[in-house]
Amino acid sequence: ACHSLATIAAKSGEHLEEIAIRWALENWAHVGSQFGSVAYPPELLSEARVDETGSPARIGASVMGVSNVEELEETWALWKSVVGLANRADEDAAERRDRINRIVTQQMWPMLGPWKDYSWQSGGEAFTNMRQAKGVVPIDAVAQRWGLIPKKFLDNAKI
Repeated sequence: ACHSLATIAAKSGEHLEEIAIRWALENWAHVGSQFGSVAYPPELLSEARVDETGSPARIGASVMGVSNVEELEETWALWKSVVGLANRADEDAAERRDRINRIVTQQMWPMLGPWKDYSWQSGGEAFTNMRQAKGVVPIDAVAQRWGLIPKKFLDNAKI
């Protein structure tokens, strides 16, 4: 099913992962606003809509899982874009939001068939999370690239 969705995204000039994240963030920014936050990215705070008290209007916040720094930066840029679009009433923002919504609801959801809204138990009943020691930075290429491990340690390491 996902392969078909990736094809739909590509034919629309998009990437599946960006459509998925953007659609989720844009919808929750609106739907979750009554439970949301006023923690706007600093560069967008001046553009935020205001409520009846003059305070920035609430936006639905999301928790996103990322596995590396590049994903974090990509997700942060997308969030800033969504928050910016959510607060601007201009035609370009509305068209972008509507375009993504049409791709998802009119093309992708029908393609999913019985898999739409399907869920499964994460990990299964016998699953036990075997995490590394809490607070310990793993010694890997990501940690090295981002300077999370002192060079002196790497030079003297016997690994």
